[in-house]
Amino acid sequence: MMIRSAYKGFLFLMTTLLTSHAIAQEAGHFNLGGKQVDTGSFNQQIRTLMAECNIPATSVALIDNGAVVFFNAYGVKKDTDLVTKETVFEACSLSKTFLLYAVYKLADEGRLDLDKPLYEYLENERLKHDPRYKKITARMVMSHSSGIENWSGFNNGDTLEIVSEPGTKYVYSGEGYVYLSEVVATILQKKYVDYMKERVLEPLQLNHTYTHFTEDEKHPDNYAIGHDPFGRSYEKWINTEPEPASGINTVANDYAKLILAIFGGKNLSATRIHDIMQPVVKLNEKDSTAFFGPGFVVLRNATDTLIYQGGDNEGWKACVLYSVVQKKGLVLMTNSDRGLVMLDRLNQSSVNLDIRPILSKLEFTRQYPNDVTTLLATYKKKGFSQMIKTLDELIDSRKIQPHTLNELSFLIYQYDWRLAQKLLHKNLAMTPSDSLSYYMLGAIAFRLKDYNEARDCFRQARQMKFADFDNNYALDLWLSNCQRNINDLQTRSANKTTIQPGQKARVESEYYNRMYAMENGNSEDTDNTNAVMSIDKDGWLEYKVYVGKPGKYNVSFRVNGTLNKETVTLKSGTKVVARIDKSSLKEVEGWNTITTTAQLPAGWQTMKLNMPATTMSINWFEFTPVR
Repeated sequence: MMIRSAYKGFLFLMTTLLTSHAIAQEAGHFNLGGKQVDTGSFNQQIRTLMAECNIPATSVALIDNGAVVFFNAYGVKKDTDLVTKETVFEACSLSKTFLLYAVYKLADEGRLDLDKPLYEYLENERLKHDPRYKKITARMVMSHSSGIENWSGFNNGDTLEIVSEPGTKYVYSGEGYVYLSEVVATILQKKYVDYMKERVLEPLQLNHTYTHFTEDEKHPDNYAIGHDPFGRSYEKWINTEPEPASGINTVANDYAKLILAIFGGKNLSATRIHDIMQPVVKLNEKDSTAFFGPGFVVLRNATDTLIYQGGDNEGWKACVLYSVVQKKGLVLMTNSDRGLVMLDRLNQSSVNLDIRPILSKLEFTRQYPNDVTTLLATYKKKGFSQMIKTLDELIDSRKIQPHTLNELSFLIYQYDWRLAQKLLHKNLAMTPSDSLSYYMLGAIAFRLKDYNEARDCFRQARQMKFADFDNNYALDLWLSNCQRNINDLQTRSANKTTIQPGQKARVESEYYNRMYAMENGNSEDTDNTNAVMSIDKDGWLEYKVYVGKPGKYNVSFRVNGTLNKETVTLKSGTKVVARIDKSSLKEVEGWNTITTTAQLPAGWQTMKLNMPATTMSINWFEFTPVR
């Protein structure tokens, strides 16, 4: 795996921030927990923590005694471009809380009944295919127990599905919140953008919160950029259309003010606050202290009630922690996939809430300090090879911390799935009962379309009593999708192509019998048919072809993409009969038809198309006899 070190100047910049640069006034104190906290010292703690965790930027707000007592922003939007306190971050799933407030205001006004089926306010055309949708209520949506899948297509193509009986099980659903936002729009006879502005943003003076970007993409213009675990920046999601479940951009101070509006007792009635704290579905059947209420994860112990909401977009992590009893909490927004690794240390140095149940659920975000943070720091300073060498030394010494290989595999598999598999197998060699390793091996195999292997891994994880934050819903869904795809491949065995003597014959790429590491999609070619794209250098497709007459054929490939050193080959049995390399491709972008020749034997044969380039797609290939 070659991960280039982007993010130049990060170390120098962080050092500068630690010693001299002040985003906000460093002098002074703020009150927290009945004590005075030195502002400059606290700022330095956060900057040090960010540098050690390789987090480019954060927006942090602290709540104490029912008020925002501290707010600041740190670090860089991207490269060396500094954030300010007005720099907005993606709220991710914290976006849902803004809609939540609007819903509870309507409930207080008697205009929305939390337990009335939503279809009685507004029918949902995408859910009508399942009569169970008529049971879904606002309370179910807000507690993620509606049964609606997270996003359309996660389970079955373009269909929005209900994957569990409404009101019975925790199934995280962004689509549920989209539906709820449409219900609110129907009640108010106003668009989401308008009612959010009139009923939430302006009354609460959330002056740095944006439901979407303007059509010209110029506002807001002060925003951070998300980063992957290795410090590489992602392309910014400029959502010119609002996305109620995950698309708000804001700052920690605005979100903290929203939390206070919900729990402060001035904006919502005691009945509504009581609603929020009531259990709807357990996160784990064996734990009665942690559940999803209508709006937040709620954790109860003998002395406190804590609410939590996490957010996760690509390149972003965010969360809120708030004690309803102690009236204190924190809001953390970051522009890094690793942003939440600093949560425990930040909590300890500020509001000091008991968040152990939350931390135990963050399987891929073990808290700082840990081996993964150390390994990523090694990568940043000395490169990938040295990081792997350090990892091998930890493994050989048996001093490696539990879950390190799982977490590191999770971070790198999108860049190098082979290395991720290798690390997971190493982990199983040391810890054979680690169900999470099997779960991740299953996810990798599924991504590569090896559905039998994926199913076997998921079954092994289940046998080992694997349980995740989604209360095994994710495992059920994986297994269901594996079986559906296995069934699909079995039906594909009937796909056949016949080349009649003296006639041409076309093989549409998506009508394969078997495949590995390939993905279907719309070709956007002139015929607007489907195409197949390689997603790994070992990708291949197999077809059953009957050749009526042996001889020489022109073979035309309809392809889109580029080749470097790779060669696309077509085999009949074990023999290569045609190939495409870099010299074959035209120097134009888009779809090209490349023709070569092949000598084909007569009769039935298995033709295997090897597609080693992840930048290559194929629409069809065609045989024409040479006369």
